[in-house]
Amino acid sequence: MQEDKVWTLIANKLTSNATAADLAELNNCLIKDPDMCYRVEILSAIWQPVRSSTEKETAAAFDNLVKKIGLL
Repeated sequence: MQEDKVWTLIANKLTSNATAADLAELNNCLIKDPDMCYRVEILSAIWQPVRSSTEKETAAAFDNLVKKIGLL
C-alpha cells in the first residue's frame, strides 16, 4: 500500500472520519509495519481536536489578556 494512503487513513482515524472499512485497512497495514504502528500510537496520544469556545469564554479570555498587558 502506498504511504500516502496510510497517512490518509491515519488522518481519517484521528479526525473521527474513518469508516469501519478504513479502520480495518489501517489495522492490517499497522500489523505489517510495526514502526508505523508506533507513530500512530504517538500521534493518537497527542492528538486533541480543537474545542470551540463560547462567546462568554472568549470575552473572559480577552478581558484577562487586556488586564495582563495593563490596558485596563
